[in-house]
Amino acid sequence: MERGAFGVLCALIFGYVVLRAVHVPLTHDEAVSYFQYVLTGAFQPGYAHWDAGNHLLSTALGHLSFLAFGSAPLALRLFSVLGFLLYALYVWRFGLQIDQMLIRWALWAALLLTPFVLDFFSLFRGYGLALAFGMMGLYHLLRFANKNTTPHLLWALLGWSLAGFSSLTLLLLWIQALGLIACSAVFRRGSFFGKSARIGLTLGLGGPPLAYAIWYGNGLASRSMLYYGSDQGLFKGTLSSLSRLLLGSEAMLVLWVVVAILAASLITAAIATSSPRTPNERWSPIGVLGALLVGELAGRTFLGAFWNVPYPIDRTAAHLVPLCLLLTAMALDWASVRRPVLRYLAIPFLTLPIRTVAGVNVDRTTLWPEEALDKRLIRAVEDRQAKTTRPLLISAWNQLPEPWLYARANGHPTLPPLMVNGFPIENADLLLLDTIHSKTPSGFRTVCSTSDGVLHMLERKETLGLVLLADTLVNMPRTDAAFFRLWELPGGQASGKPVLVELDLRMTTYGQGPMISLVSDSQGADGRRILYDGIELNRVYKEWSNDSIRVARYFHPTSPPDWAVVYLWMINGRSMEGLCRVRTYIITNPPEARS
Repeated sequence: MERGAFGVLCALIFGYVVLRAVHVPLTHDEAVSYFQYVLTGAFQPGYAHWDAGNHLLSTALGHLSFLAFGSAPLALRLFSVLGFLLYALYVWRFGLQIDQMLIRWALWAALLLTPFVLDFFSLFRGYGLALAFGMMGLYHLLRFANKNTTPHLLWALLGWSLAGFSSLTLLLLWIQALGLIACSAVFRRGSFFGKSARIGLTLGLGGPPLAYAIWYGNGLASRSMLYYGSDQGLFKGTLSSLSRLLLGSEAMLVLWVVVAILAASLITAAIATSSPRTPNERWSPIGVLGALLVGELAGRTFLGAFWNVPYPIDRTAAHLVPLCLLLTAMALDWASVRRPVLRYLAIPFLTLPIRTVAGVNVDRTTLWPEEALDKRLIRAVEDRQAKTTRPLLISAWNQLPEPWLYARANGHPTLPPLMVNGFPIENADLLLLDTIHSKTPSGFRTVCSTSDGVLHMLERKETLGLVLLADTLVNMPRTDAAFFRLWELPGGQASGKPVLVELDLRMTTYGQGPMISLVSDSQGADGRRILYDGIELNRVYKEWSNDSIRVARYFHPTSPPDWAVVYLWMINGRSMEGLCRVRTYIITNPPEARS
């Protein structure tokens, strides 16, 4: 009966996960991972760009899925989606360790429908896989500690290795897991040969992957790439962020209630393991869970205090959620054997699935609602672009260009590239603006927004007034030069006036994997940076073969000896040739002129 009910629940949730993987627009981090690692095939540390966003296992599997199925969202997210099935399997197995049915089902519901955590199984990031393999490694670690059998040892080593390569946020737990396995092998009763074999397996199979992950983490740290987190500590940083996402509140009362629950769970774990009836009870699941949580929190405090490593928040702290839920459920189960009425304290677990069900959607993420470039916004831009002969000037904040270019490459080729520098540009035709970080400037009206009202597309109330100043054709013979200038600010009429530059570029590149940017650059005579904005053209086309793009770039009023240019920058020494038509316009009705 329970197996069937659990299966139906998992099937419904899995269907929801699949729908979200198909329909939720790619976020900034997903799009960057696609362009930077999947599309190029260069994701191995030492050969690829160093960044904490390269979740090694997720990126490698995403590349394989891309080769097999293409670049559709579901193809990129496929292994995260499948990871939910593995996660659900181990949620089931953990639940079977709980004697009280009420607590068992409350735990199952809370783990399967955790707010914001469930999102990761529909995203092309490593966090979902890390949770799935982490649950696998944790389950077999607890079983090995209790049963001392080799199969559980091997599955634990595999689970923790795959979890660590999915996300380095589990590195501390991974280190502790190997330490506990080694201690269990040493101090448990058994023959010298048996102990030696288990220690050999731990070091031989678990040591090299861990050493590689530590090397990779140190490489990221030495390049200042471990940048995400908080300097506010475990309480105001980690706990506050998780409480806001899970419970909808980060009020002090709520935080202290959570602290009290975890403290009571740890005390219960200590009592449960302090006077074991058999030697095996010293390695009981509740005791091991308590030790792992204490070790994780102590390790984070040490790293934060002495190495200035940011404390984990939201996505980098997601692994703490199932760990704390499991510990609390096992503590309640242990206490309920002695006082059955205590099982009703598991009812608050249902707060988590209730919040998830209340927020059901297939068009945005909990963490990044402001990056949801849904189809309505894209269609609205396409409709407006179709009504004009020049590329629209669209101003957006700096997290949107990559998802925008991904949408352009996947069925929306008429979308003009965004401009992020100087956001919001009051002389833009359109603004993409979110209500979390920005305020609406005067002179614009909202014409479209996402279902949650976070991301808006705004249109100028007054059509941009333009006077054509110059129309030139720039021929670019084949060259392997790093820089090729396409435009520079003319003197005379353009001096001191806002300028819009329209570029119609057709180009061919030679050599594998060109890295090329279209750069808009403006500086003062004193070296002061006025504007710098680049479009990574290798994210428009991986390799250009007589391909074209139309772009609008904006320059603030500039007068000599200050200067402004647009140029191509071939970063990695490949060759290029092409033709570019450049039109220079003076904007005749800027906001400052109308005020």
